[in-house]
Amino acid sequence: MEMDLDQDIRAPSMAELDLYCDRVAGAVGRLSVKVFAWRRSRAWPSPSRSAARWQLTNILRDVDEDAGIGRLYLPREPLEAAGITSSDPDAVIADPRVDIACKAVAKVARDYYRQADAVLAKRPAGKLAAPRLMSAVYANILTKMEAAGWAAPRERAKIGKAPCSGSCCRAA
Repeated sequence: MEMDLDQDIRAPSMAELDLYCDRVAGAVGRLSVKVFAWRRSRAWPSPSRSAARWQLTNILRDVDEDAGIGRLYLPREPLEAAGITSSDPDAVIADPRVDIACKAVAKVARDYYRQADAVLAKRPAGKLAAPRLMSAVYANILTKMEAAGWAAPRERAKIGKAPCSGSCCRAA
């Protein structure tokens, strides 16, 4: 939150966004590791990367809402790769090429989901039901956004009351 208060966050570099995700979601991830009482192994992606998948999903879901308060969390590199050089939130979200940039960010998030979910699949259900459920819910939101795309007009992705079949919460 301090980064949001101290800085005008508009099209940060990937490194800055990574730091932001670490501070916003990674901190929660590090606490969750202890709460859910799983032992960290070399195979487990860092809590920061694991939680970043959810934060990136939030960023992609909230592009319009964030622009409304003068923020643009989409990273500069995918924006520039899409041909967008502006860091003005309203101009960026109105640009049809924002879809290209958002798809690149979604790919990063999707890679993080795969890494974390592969490790979760090897663990007994136990206290891991909550992160498995969270992953299923957020992955569903990301899937809906990927299907709809990010070109304007966008509709905020929503999920039904039963995003998970239950298999995410059972032992693998």
